[in-house]
Amino acid sequence: MLQKQRFWLWTTVLYMIVLMAGSLKPNLDTASHSQLAEMLHNAFHLPAYAMLAFILVNTFRAFNRPRANLWVFCISAGYGGLIEILQGLVPGRTPSFGDESLNALGTVLVLLFFRN
Repeated sequence: MLQKQRFWLWTTVLYMIVLMAGSLKPNLDTASHSQLAEMLHNAFHLPAYAMLAFILVNTFRAFNRPRANLWVFCISAGYGGLIEILQGLVPGRTPSFGDESLNALGTVLVLLFFRN
């Protein structure tokens, strides 16, 4: 059991690091963004946070924490909100309530699938 717990805990930590690194990368070439590129960027939020929620659900299950969906939502959506706030400090990036809404929606969709 300890090996499974360690696996999911490290998977969570590494995914959150990758998510933050990708989200806080400066965007210095804002002039060449097409509408299609912006739509694709926005479409990434939903699956990215659905994946985070999926990993968190499995982490909580590995630690035998049933009915942890509230925690999964708070961690996933809260992390997305934190990243959106931090984007305001990154050149070429701006925080967006719409992006945070997509983050939360991705989380909710996974939690509906894993209802306890």
